[in-house]
Order: sequence, then structure tokens, then C-alpha cells
Amino acid sequence: MKLGKTAAVLLALGMTLGMQGPGRCQSSDDFNGPELSPAWAFITPSTPGSYLDLTSRPGFLHMVSSDLDAPRLWQAVSGAWALEVRLEFDPSDDFEDAGILIDGERVAEFAFDARFGGRVVSCLGGFSGYTGRTVVFRILQTSDQQIGFWLGEDGLWHEDLSGVRYQVASTVGLFLARHDQDGHTPRPASADFDYFDCSPWTPTPVKSSSWARLKGLYR
Repeated sequence: MKLGKTAAVLLALGMTLGMQGPGRCQSSDDFNGPELSPAWAFITPSTPGSYLDLTSRPGFLHMVSSDLDAPRLWQAVSGAWALEVRLEFDPSDDFEDAGILIDGERVAEFAFDARFGGRVVSCLGGFSGYTGRTVVFRILQTSDQQIGFWLGEDGLWHEDLSGVRYQVASTVGLFLARHDQDGHTPRPASADFDYFDCSPWTPTPVKSSSWARLKGLYR
């Protein structure tokens, strides 16, 4: 796997990423149950045909969106944390978009958006063209930074250095959005979230020669 340059360089030089105290996530979720964890807050869309479903594909959170009034859910976070989300999605019409919300803002996206040339992926940075159907997003929150990576079907982690955000999050969540831009394809979008893995994170400073230990910080 390919380490993101920002996180790898900071850690390899032995620099400590400042903490706000113990990080806190409400709950990780592998979506194996028939109902969402009580840690989640969610919006039930008012648009007919938009909904959340945990039973049609056991082990996945299945989202369907018929318009921008779309399924969204989130939970509280604080301090430093690490988030990983695996998403299966097959966007093919302008506009379809699924991914991660931070404080209500779309920050990690797998989308079909004609403005950017079709199917694209972004995680706290610019959009990159993508032809696969599965993406893993990873976001690290330090005391004042968020650093994003995404893993494609090529098996490599990608990072856009322009995407480092100087922000402290209070909520993280998931979304799916659909809007038929040209009015020619009036069908809903659907996406499947495999897991939402959020945990407190304490980076360990390492010496520049300790590459084995550095790699051990990443799965």
C-alpha cells in the first residue's frame, strides 16, 4: 500500500501531531444488525423513493436517493480520531455522489459529475478520474488538521496534498445524493456502505530509520 506523503513524512521525521486529549467516536458500525446503532442521528428523506435499508443486503448499509433530498446520517466526534469507510457504488449519470460528511459538508466523494469529466473520487482534495466500483476512504483528525486518503481497486492509497484541512470536526457521517441534471435519466441512485470504522487515534512519533514501525501504523 502507498502511504500518504503528508502523514508519512511527518511521522518519519519524528514530529508529534498535537492532540486535543483522548479522541472520541460514538460508535463504529459494520451494519450487520437490522437497525442502526443509537449513536447515529439521521435524516429521513421526504422525497419518495429515497431511503436507508439494512436488510436488503445484510452486512451493508444500503442507501437509495431519488433527488438531492437524500439520506444522511452522522455521529459526534471529538479530539483525534481515525476513520475508515468502505463504499461500493456504480455512478453513471450526472449527478450521483456518495461518501463522507464532516460537519455536514461533503469532504470525501465518489461521484459521477460531468463538470469533472465523469466518474471521479476525492478525499479532502481535488477530484481524480476513476473507473472502479469500490473505494475505501481514510481520514485522520489531529489537534487541528484533517488528512485524507483513498484506496482504489489498484491497491494503492492516494492522497491529494492540497486536501489537508485545518479544522476540528464535531460530527462525521455518510451521505448519498442524486440529481438528474439533464432530466433525461429519471432513476434513483443507490450505494452500499460496507463499514464505518471510527476510533480514537494517538500517532506515535518515530525516527527516520524506523520504517517498519511507521508502516505498522497503517493497516
